[in-house]
Amino acid sequence: MSLPMTEVARADEPARAVDLFSGAGGFSLGLAAAGLQVVLASDCWAPAANTYRRNLPDHEFLESDARDLTSTDIKAFFGSTGGPKVIVGGPPCQGFSSAGARKTGDHRNTLVSIYSSIAAEVLPEIVVFENVEGFLTAAGGQFVVDLLDPLIEAGYRVSLRKVNVANFGVPQLRKRVIEIGR
Repeated sequence: MSLPMTEVARADEPARAVDLFSGAGGFSLGLAAAGLQVVLASDCWAPAANTYRRNLPDHEFLESDARDLTSTDIKAFFGSTGGPKVIVGGPPCQGFSSAGARKTGDHRNTLVSIYSSIAAEVLPEIVVFENVEGFLTAAGGQFVVDLLDPLIEAGYRVSLRKVNVANFGVPQLRKRVIEIGR
């Protein structure tokens, strides 16, 4: 499964993107390398926000809890030209990870539905989600439903796959869940 970034970035101007739960900027770096313009990134964890700002100083960055973001906030960064073509995000994985406590009641787990709801309201052409493989089975799969329902209701055709990132050039044997909605 690959995201057709060459198709997305073919226009005269680069396709514009939003990176939610950006952390230190891994998704943003990948998007920029593929020719997209990251107009806005956001995360609420101060160390990640500081790293992002240092590494990508030309990007707008909101240090904000996603629960406090609205589709109107995001669209404001795009002015009258519409919204982003792509929204990416990797909500916190600690509540799903086999390497951690994997607590179903972890309040960060609800950020999956926040991410999905924001994306469904903004309505970019492409929505990309990434998380650990434990996301698939946590709470009997309820978080998968929380991710997919708003996107499907908004009209997206969704593909959800577990991949080993080593197959994509990452020097680690790590499994990740990737969702792409178009």
